[in-house]
Amino acid sequence: MLWFTGTALLVLICFRAFRKRMFPEYPPFYSYIGFVLLASLGRSLTALRFSTTSTEYYYVYYLSSLPMAFLQFWILWDLHGRIVGKTKTSWKEMAGWASVVVTMTLPIAWKVFSMPKVDFFMGFHAFTLPLQVVVCLLVCHDAYVHREVDLGRNLKGMLLGLALLVACQSINFTEHLFMHSPLQVFRFFLQFNYFVALIVFSYTLWDYVPLRRLQAADQQQFEKVNEQLEQVLKALLLR
Repeated sequence: MLWFTGTALLVLICFRAFRKRMFPEYPPFYSYIGFVLLASLGRSLTALRFSTTSTEYYYVYYLSSLPMAFLQFWILWDLHGRIVGKTKTSWKEMAGWASVVVTMTLPIAWKVFSMPKVDFFMGFHAFTLPLQVVVCLLVCHDAYVHREVDLGRNLKGMLLGLALLVACQSINFTEHLFMHSPLQVFRFFLQFNYFVALIVFSYTLWDYVPLRRLQAADQQQFEKVNEQLEQVLKALLLR
């Protein structure tokens, strides 16, 4: 049931993108969606031919999942570029980002690669998913620093859906690998997490609402509202 509704949502996202002519606007995202749709159909045909417990299905499933991680990194890199714009990232900032990524993912990498007889695909996702979570946080930091940029409904939906997906899948993979959660539970949440992310994608990409950069007057008004909110929060906390 989850596979059927997930495939229907993928088709719906592609259909709306075609109607609204959004394919050229967000090539990394729709490359990812198109690949996921093709991979889903390929897995289904393999399951019908060999069953979901066969070796053929195992390799088709996990081999098709490897490019998805790199496509997701591509989406995050595209979001970063759209937020920052023509502003050049300094070497100091890049070094800070790299140190955050290494600090937060090195313990997980050490744990994964030090375990004996770890399945390659499980270890790969158990390592790359937390790394994607960190990159999502860095992109959110970009959005916070560059508050003159309004991401718009579409890019906000991409970031939110992808962040939910990689965070939930990271928990799912690490629990199965380290805490030995039942295989049935792992497989259920594997599909369920994708289903939730697809709901976010289909809702936020229903209409074309692109990024826009606030003008000076809009930026001043935004900062004024932000200051007023901070004052209200301080007053409530002091009380």
